Amino acid sequence: TEINNEFLPYNKCITKLELPNVEKIGDMFLYRNRGLKELNLPKAQTIKYGCLYNNKKLNKESLPNVTVIGSAFLSFNQNIKEIHLPNVVRIGDSFLNDNFELEEIELPKVEHIGDQFLSYNPCISKIYLPNVKKIGNDFLSHNDGLTSLDLPEVEQVGDWFLIDNRRLDDIYVPKLKYVGENFLR
Repeated sequence: TEINNEFLPYNKCITKLELPNVEKIGDMFLYRNRGLKELNLPKAQTIKYGCLYNNKKLNKESLPNVTVIGSAFLSFNQNIKEIHLPNVVRIGDSFLNDNFELEEIELPKVEHIGDQFLSYNPCISKIYLPNVKKIGNDFLSHNDGLTSLDLPEVEQVGDWFLIDNRRLDDIYVPKLKYVGENFLR
């Protein structure tokens, strides 16, 4: 089952949504939903651009089978504290930007991360990315809660890598071969 573009944008009434048979999700899925608190998509595998963008009350998501996430996913969401996406292997740009309560993220299978990953998340303190190999520009910029980062498989990082992380004092990237401009600025 597939949901096409702009499914339920700007909705203020739905607080919980479960779509047990949906496998593919188009652009702008649940874009700017002001009431949504819980989301369950147990069979979803692909999520495209702008999905779950600016959902101010979302605090619980279940996306256990998602493997590919497009750009602007879950950016500007103010209540979500933890993200666990066990099967994601590829992430687009602007992933989880400006989430002021986000503390923890686990992406055990992700291998490629686009630009602007987790920028402006002041509470983030735990990041688990054991298999990521390539990281785009503006990775983890402006995150004051982060004190350590372990990226054991990363070989390439883009420009503006880890800028303005004032408390970050322990970085482990043993396989790094290419670094863009303005590294750790």
